[in-house]
Amino acid sequence: MENKNEKTIRFYDRRSFLGALGIGCLGAACFGGGGYGSGRPNRVDPYPPAGDLFIEFNHSFDHGYVRELDFRTAQASVTYHADGKEFRREVVAHLTRDVILVRLTAGGKPFDAVIWLDRNHEPACRLSHKATRAGLIMDGRIKDGLSFRVQAAVRQRGGVVSLDRRNRMLVGGAHEILIAVNIGTSAKGRDPARECGALRAPAISWDALVR
Repeated sequence: MENKNEKTIRFYDRRSFLGALGIGCLGAACFGGGGYGSGRPNRVDPYPPAGDLFIEFNHSFDHGYVRELDFRTAQASVTYHADGKEFRREVVAHLTRDVILVRLTAGGKPFDAVIWLDRNHEPACRLSHKATRAGLIMDGRIKDGLSFRVQAAVRQRGGVVSLDRRNRMLVGGAHEILIAVNIGTSAKGRDPARECGALRAPAISWDALVR
């Protein structure tokens, strides 16, 4: 690990790294308090993730793996090399758009990725999944408790998109993939789907989004 000018933390290995992206309204949206472990009914465990965004790349073993957390831009990133390409994943919690943004690139070269949503399965939580060419939706309901939605709107530059029977998006030959993750819950009597809004990724460039 390196502290670069006290404004960037850089990690050179694969040891655990936990970053708090999404502090505030979006980060708090999935927190149900209480929990099955505490014995309080109709609650989820304290501070669980509403769901997980999975991204699978089709490449060989990587090398030069580096993770960074930039305090100047509030942006986390992962960079590594595989198959002659520099793969880069950038993540930021966007305050005004109230979404978590993920950008995937491979140094300007085309790449393939499989993207899907899921979460740790609990007996008292019923899940349903939907995949469209605009993105992914996962709806859930805790028995006698919260309802929630996690959605990931996807926009790619170049390449083609297809869907499989497991409600996953298969993106082939893209030069850039932008994912906008949103979360809605019924914690305050709201409809999770309405709280998330339309399944639509921002149409502007990454540089304009993080400026």
